[in-house]
Parts: sequence; C-alpha cells; structure tokens
Amino acid sequence: MDLLPPVTDRRQRRTRSAVQSAFLALIAETPFDDLTVDEIAARADVARATFYSHYRDKNVLLRATAVDLATQLTERIAAVAPRHGDDSYSGRGLVEIFRHASEHPALYRLVLDGAAGGLPRAELARVLREFVDVLFAGLREGVAARPAADQSLVATAFVSAVLGVLHAWIAGDLPGEPETLGPDLIRTQVAGLSWALSLPAGALPFRTQEDTAAAAG
Repeated sequence: MDLLPPVTDRRQRRTRSAVQSAFLALIAETPFDDLTVDEIAARADVARATFYSHYRDKNVLLRATAVDLATQLTERIAAVAPRHGDDSYSGRGLVEIFRHASEHPALYRLVLDGAAGGLPRAELARVLREFVDVLFAGLREGVAARPAADQSLVATAFVSAVLGVLHAWIAGDLPGEPETLGPDLIRTQVAGLSWALSLPAGALPFRTQEDTAAAAG
C-alpha cells in the first residue's frame, strides 16, 4: 500500500508535520493537480531533497496526510462514542466527524472526490472501518445472540453511508450543521444497526443530549 513507516526521530516528525501543514494550507489555495513539490517544499521551508526523503510524490503525501487526520478523527470519536452499558446513542461521534471535516474542508474534498486514484479515500475508509469494527464489537459485549448480519458487511455499509453523506455535505449539495447532521444521520441508522448487531429490543435507543437534559429537568 506504499504507506510510510513510523518515525521515532523528533526531527523527522517535525519535518513531516511541517510538510503536511504546508500541504494543507496550499490545497486550500491551489488545485491539487496544479500543485508542485517545489511549492510544497518552499511553503514548508525544507529542501526539495528533504521532501523526497519522506514522500515519493504528492500523491503519497496526500495519502499520508489523510491517514494521519483520520487517526486524529478516530481519537475524537472514541472520546464520545457509545460503549457497552450506555443507555442511549446520541450521534455525538458523527457530530465529531462533521466538525473535523469542517476544520479541513479542502483535504476532505480532495479525498472524497477520489484524488490520487482514490487511494486516499480508501485509506480513510480503512481507518474508519477498523474503528467501527472495534466500536460495534464493544456494543455487542455480553450479547449472547449471534449477529443477524455479517459484521464486515455492517461496518462497511455504515462507513459507506457516513462517507457518502459527508461527501455530499462537503460538496455543498447537502445543507446543515455538524450538530444537526450527526443526530439526523444516526437516526437513519439506529434501527438497522440494532437488528444487524442483534442487540436486545430497546437496548440502544436514540437520545440526544438535549433529550437527556430535558428528562433530568
């Protein structure tokens, strides 16, 4: 897959961070196809040779940047995701996805449009799929019944739905704000997920934070 090996050297990490930061700034100003390695290196204040010591070309840089941001995204989702024993699902994880995309719209647009042969999108989907696999396994903890559907299918379908809505939103074809899109999207998914994961009836009701606050009041 031509992914980059991890680096432990602090200087190498700083260089990669500088190059990726420069790249994120430039793709908001310049079409990806017109962007050159020289421009990225100049903005990052590194030599052209230094760029090539870390990335084979700008396509590999795009993929690496997408994977790094996807990893950051899963950390944000994990902080708010439902776990076994939770009494509701508020869609807060999806809100974080839309918020993250709103912070990096140029990158998400490139990735979701299929730039660099679609590989960055595939990497984003892979990272999210791995996270969703763990999330769904956690929701099924203690459930004796076998899943009603193949879990690979369930996770793939869920990630595909999220990326499809996210793509339309980033492209400007879908209105809404992260705080409303997340809950609305999960409302379309909860019943199907409960069935596919064979969760007991009513085990994962949808309840927004506002609903919880109103009930407490």
